Amino acid sequence: MHKNYSTILFLIILFITVSPAYGEETDVDKGNDLYEELARQAEKINALENPDKVISLLEPYKDNPENKNSPFFNSLALAYKVKKNYDESFKIYKIAIELEPSNPAINHNYGTVLYHVGKPEEALKYLLKSKELGSDNKRTDEWIEGISKQLGIPVKEK
Repeated sequence: MHKNYSTILFLIILFITVSPAYGEETDVDKGNDLYEELARQAEKINALENPDKVISLLEPYKDNPENKNSPFFNSLALAYKVKKNYDESFKIYKIAIELEPSNPAINHNYGTVLYHVGKPEEALKYLLKSKELGSDNKRTDEWIEGISKQLGIPVKEK
């Protein structure tokens, strides 16, 4: 009987030491914090002005399946886009759009890259979605107008 209590006590102690307490960070939380911090750093570096630095910062973490941070992927894809590496930018924006399909900026950026990889119809779809989601980016209107004219689709007046 004493042996059973020892085993149960051992299991309880093991469970307590292994499982995180309520509110305590898990490894997954720490991973999410890492990607959030990397995204913040990339934003400060500014992909438009320093794309190589952003790529160097983020690229080592892009293939981690635990990375579910859309701003991380948006910054990395934007840096590739600035470098005119549209194929890589397309791949990364695809991840960002899957993670946050209702983000107007990601829809705008994905749409512009789709255009650059030769998919104007699909590009227009994402640019229109960006506008529908509330984008106030004047460039979105310009892209919509330009692609619509190219495709021979009338642009709706505002």
